Amino acid sequence: HIIFGYDKGRTDLYSAATGLEIDAAGLLSAAGRGRDMRKAFNTREGATRKDDCMPERFLTEGLRTGEGMRPPLEAGYVNGLVTEYYEERGWDPKDGTIKPERLVELTQ
Repeated sequence: HIIFGYDKGRTDLYSAATGLEIDAAGLLSAAGRGRDMRKAFNTREGATRKDDCMPERFLTEGLRTGEGMRPPLEAGYVNGLVTEYYEERGWDPKDGTIKPERLVELTQ
C-alpha cells in the first residue's frame, strides 16, 4: 500500500529507527506536522511570504538543458505556485501564516 511514496519499506525503516509502529498515513501525518512546525518557527522568527521565493536568477536567467534553453520563470507563475502550495497546506494564502486552529493542533 503506497500513499505519496510512503510505502511499507519506509514505514518499516521509521519503526526500526524510532521503535514506534507507524503506517503510511501516520508517516504522512508526521511529515505534515514537521513541515508545519518548521513554518510556525520561521514565522515566529519573522519570516513572511516574501521569504518563500525562488532565487532572483530563476526569474531572470534561462536554464540550459539537453534540449536547449528554457526561458526564465515568470514571477506571476511562481507567485501562483506559492499560493497553491499554501492552500494545499492549509496556510493563509495571503501571508503564509499557519491558521490558528492548526497551531493548536501542533501543541497537542
